[in-house]
Amino acid sequence: MSQRLCNALSITIVFRKFKSSYHGWCAWQDSNFRPREFEIEINNSKSRKAQLATLAHEMVHVKQWARGELFDYLLEEKTRWQGAVYKRDGLDYYDEPWEIEAHGRELGLVERYKRYCRKNKA
Repeated sequence: MSQRLCNALSITIVFRKFKSSYHGWCAWQDSNFRPREFEIEINNSKSRKAQLATLAHEMVHVKQWARGELFDYLLEEKTRWQGAVYKRDGLDYYDEPWEIEAHGRELGLVERYKRYCRKNKA
């Protein structure tokens, strides 16, 4: 994301134990059209490594919504991804293109964060 877009976002991150096996989730809080306010919940019963990967994954979704790449239709079970419309019940989770991007980028984001911490002795 650009620095300008980052400065326009408000992101609340909540760590809590989930009753399910989910690692985390992200939701917009203000508007489904290019939202600027988000809440990310992360399952704190998972390992620190898994929590960091989950945060990276969910931040990809923040980018997708904030840039208008991802749009959820409120009255229909449909999602628009980069101009194409998908039925939410028509695809397996791992075949959803927005999830493919999030899973693909999470590893690289975690590695870049680790490199940053080593370089800055954080």
